[in-house]
Amino acid sequence: MQIVNRSSSATCFACCAFLGLLSPARAADPRWAYAERVLRKAGAETDGSGLLQFIRAQTLNEDQRKALADKVRALGAADFAEREKVSRELASLGRIALPYLRLAVDDPDLEIARRARRCIERIQRTPHPSVVALAVQMVKVRRPPGAAAVLLDYLPNVEDEALEQTWLDALRAVGWRDGRPDPVLLAAQKDSRALYRSAAAHVLGRGDSAETRQRVAPMMDDRDARVRFEAAAALSRFGDKKAVAILLALLDDGPFPLACQAEYLLRILADDRSPEASLDKNDLAVRKQCRKAWETWWKTESARVDLSRLKAEQPSLGLTDVCEDGDEGSRVWQWAQAGQPCWEILRLEGAHDMQALPNDRVLLVEHHANRVTERDRTGKIFWEQKTDDNPIACQRQANGNTLIATYRTLYELDRAGKEVFRLTDRRDFRDARRLPNGHILYVAGDGTLVELDPRAEHQIRTIVPENYGEGAKYRARVEPLLNGRYLLALGGSNRAIEIDALGKIRWEREVRAPMSATRLRNGNTLIASYEDRCVLEVDRAGKEVGKQALEGRPYAARRH
Repeated sequence: MQIVNRSSSATCFACCAFLGLLSPARAADPRWAYAERVLRKAGAETDGSGLLQFIRAQTLNEDQRKALADKVRALGAADFAEREKVSRELASLGRIALPYLRLAVDDPDLEIARRARRCIERIQRTPHPSVVALAVQMVKVRRPPGAAAVLLDYLPNVEDEALEQTWLDALRAVGWRDGRPDPVLLAAQKDSRALYRSAAAHVLGRGDSAETRQRVAPMMDDRDARVRFEAAAALSRFGDKKAVAILLALLDDGPFPLACQAEYLLRILADDRSPEASLDKNDLAVRKQCRKAWETWWKTESARVDLSRLKAEQPSLGLTDVCEDGDEGSRVWQWAQAGQPCWEILRLEGAHDMQALPNDRVLLVEHHANRVTERDRTGKIFWEQKTDDNPIACQRQANGNTLIATYRTLYELDRAGKEVFRLTDRRDFRDARRLPNGHILYVAGDGTLVELDPRAEHQIRTIVPENYGEGAKYRARVEPLLNGRYLLALGGSNRAIEIDALGKIRWEREVRAPMSATRLRNGNTLIASYEDRCVLEVDRAGKEVGKQALEGRPYAARRH
């Protein structure tokens, strides 16, 4: 290994700035032109009152939801013709049937389970945007009177967890008028339905009104874990130490996805003083150990922890960026929670990596063209750097420098294109990134993980993942996790794995040619499968909980 260091000051990496949903001042955003076309084709008016009327018409009442659940049970009817008829009907319903079908995939009746899986596959095989979610996103922009009540009424019909963020994001926008909360949200605090109470806690607890936040505080003692989490996650941002105690308790007495989200927030608070214990498996003993470790941390560090750190941590918007290689060239594009494209850049020459930048720009690796470019969403180039070898990774730093990895070289350039350091490794490179502490983490061609300090020009640690085989033979990606571990996508061994600092595998999932893997806040993992032409979301047990089919083959997928 050889380092050429031309700068005494290393820079910390810049967090990818997410591309937020549209504000009223930016109504020309192309996603809304797309949304209007789809909604009008579905017979919806796109003014405020028309949007609310459309959402009301799609909202199932209790009787209708029960009828849909009964229809899923009919997949196990004694008559074959009836089973076939029900299967066709459920598949034709599309996304609205997914929550009921997913509940049936583990049904003791094997016929019901088999047919439920087939219906889900058929629905996902022809992905289409959720038209109601498009309407909800436009409601956020239009903010018509009465919107909060309509959005709350639809919440029980939301077809998957990721789409809930669409509704919560819109509720945060429409739930306040002139600094005062909508009365429907205040009433929802005492609703018998936990889903309504949790939505109220999420929105009201993030308001600027101290009086309103005080009304949310008792919700941290709610009988429902989701309500407790939403209240604590919101109020912890404003310095409420009881909220931290609620997050700690959820580590072992809440549903596992909520425990993962609680752990995510705690690790942000702990920063580099985070305990090593982690929610490794949905195992009560492990979870109790994790909670105990975090409670010990809190006793030691509570006086020094700055809870306002969480204010910078915005709720997830569910936007997904993907680099995709197609039969007619490469593209980089983004889809929102509803599945609709937000923007795309076409005719790229091997888009293998990207980073979302502020001001609606994107930093792109163009592998086949031997260059890294910075573009806006129309594809216009604002910065370009040619490389001597095929580039595989890029990262813009906080000071404007750019880290570029090719197969043979890793180097950093300032904004003017002047090289500030260069690194070579006889094993070549497969991925690289700056860490918050200024160190560089990279994957060598033999699968070894290396962390080095470019200022001192020496390696801090070297990690050899166990049983990695030929995982890095073609492509590998690494993501450092908040728990001190590493998530690796090993394209050559058809696996995504999580390893600890000793290289021991703590989690793994088989996937055909994974090109990237990233851990989501709820503990799930988003994986780009090159051979299966899709982006998968799997839970900690490895079970598929979401899938976006693609026309081309993805090289990278990230959600923010």
